Amino acid sequence: MKVNNVKIIYGTVLSDYLYKKGVKNSTFYENSSSAYYIKKCPFNPYISHGNSNTLQTLKNCIENGYFHESKDGACFLCRLEVKAICDHYGLETFIVPSGTKKRVVTAPCSIDHVIFNEDTFGIYNGEAVEYYSSYNIYFRIFLDKGHRNKYGISNIQTF
Repeated sequence: MKVNNVKIIYGTVLSDYLYKKGVKNSTFYENSSSAYYIKKCPFNPYISHGNSNTLQTLKNCIENGYFHESKDGACFLCRLEVKAICDHYGLETFIVPSGTKKRVVTAPCSIDHVIFNEDTFGIYNGEAVEYYSSYNIYFRIFLDKGHRNKYGISNIQTF
């Protein structure tokens, strides 16, 4: 695992963690990353992430490592205690898998409070949302129906 001034790069730590918990398709989180600093997402309402066919807003959000208000994610103080969820109103961000040539439809949901849920049954799958591709390398996050609705991409075709 590496930390730079912008993001956390998990290397094999996260995929190993998910594999040990018995989570299928955990290898899609090798070399995944997430934001290092908490920055509020400027794209409001959140459904605007899916406003264009190119998903440019979603791509910008992911590349800038923005956080979103969430009733399911941990609050700031509970995050300091290394909790993924809590009873307070909190935050969530994307855990971003690295680009791949593989086509996959489902993998663990790419929301931090889902991936880091201490209860194995709290880790659930999401469907692929391809937000960018370049030279046969596909960049995807995986979102369940609730998060697809929250970010306005419920009508985007999965791959």
